Amino acid sequence: MAATLRAAPVRAHEMDPRLRTVTESVIPALPAGVTVSVRNTVISSEMLVENHTQTELQLLTDAGRVFLRIGPQGVLGDLNTPEWYQSNNPYGTANIPTPAQNPNAPPFWGRASHDPDWGWFEHRMHPKPTVDLPPPPTSGVQTISRWIVPLRYGNQDIKVLGRVDYVTFKGGYKAVLTSTPTPISGVNVSVIPGRLPGVFLENTGTVPVVVMGREGEPMLRIGPAGTEANLHSPSWVDNLKDHGDTPTVEADASAPPQWSLVHPEPRELWLETRGFYTKEIPPDDIIARKQATVLLRWSVPLVQGTKTATLTGTTSYIPEAQPPSTAAAASTDDSVPWVGLAMWVILLALIGTGAVLGLRWRRARMAAGAAAPRAGAGARRRR
Repeated sequence: MAATLRAAPVRAHEMDPRLRTVTESVIPALPAGVTVSVRNTVISSEMLVENHTQTELQLLTDAGRVFLRIGPQGVLGDLNTPEWYQSNNPYGTANIPTPAQNPNAPPFWGRASHDPDWGWFEHRMHPKPTVDLPPPPTSGVQTISRWIVPLRYGNQDIKVLGRVDYVTFKGGYKAVLTSTPTPISGVNVSVIPGRLPGVFLENTGTVPVVVMGREGEPMLRIGPAGTEANLHSPSWVDNLKDHGDTPTVEADASAPPQWSLVHPEPRELWLETRGFYTKEIPPDDIIARKQATVLLRWSVPLVQGTKTATLTGTTSYIPEAQPPSTAAAASTDDSVPWVGLAMWVILLALIGTGAVLGLRWRRARMAAGAAAPRAGAGARRRR
């Protein structure tokens, strides 16, 4: 879709690491081949659906209107509903195009994904940002809110019920790069630590470097001409939505790359979901340890001309009050176990690159091209 969402203030919905969104039940139960789950990230919680049956699963607004369809035809979104735009924005502060502001506007379906799976920011699950959180429990879990999300499977109305818990969880996660020095000459890579790490890559060479996405598709092309993104890449779609921007092309890892200039600098920072530890809380035996524990090993393939290389990294659990010697052995410390989007801006400034300017340039460029939504546009989100 050509309509573009602006970046939202981080404070609106950035995920408190002590909050955990939980699915309790699906009533009535969905058939085999359909799964509904919840994923908590450092940005916001989201609902994930996979539907590999021949019957369409629909997501409803509070007024009962269908705005998302997932099934054998892939994923379709109703571009004439505010809920479609809000569901693509982690903060719930999307700019709504004029046609979608009319509650009586007829459905206008755009294809969002070639595959029958989708993830969206389901704001009915989120605690109201204006409500103060209670004091954290001294131990254990305290439920602070409950939620219901209405679905429809064929002619059957479905309710997904869940809650938001306030969890006492000491310690945190950190991601580090283990492939140092960087495998390709002229390419500098840094990792911004956190449960959902950021990877920053700068290419000072004369040959572009292609960063491959999680499904083996080209995601980014970084070189003397600047930074280009493959708009079909599911990994790039994830990054657009995490930043509150609306993707413009259907996500399809098997489609030929559709390159678009992101900004004119040969450097880029992206959220690396391959380094994301999906569990909100590690197993008890890991929490009980006094030393850092590697939870996940991840890799990012790079291609430069005929050369190939792989960035490797780890995501670790860092216990509270970890001794300095143990922290050094884990190549990290426990000083900033949670790194949110607000911290990213500070860290980018410390890196001393033009990436912040590039991000601003990208948003200005997208805003300048905003227009009424068109059919056949959108993107998938898969973790």
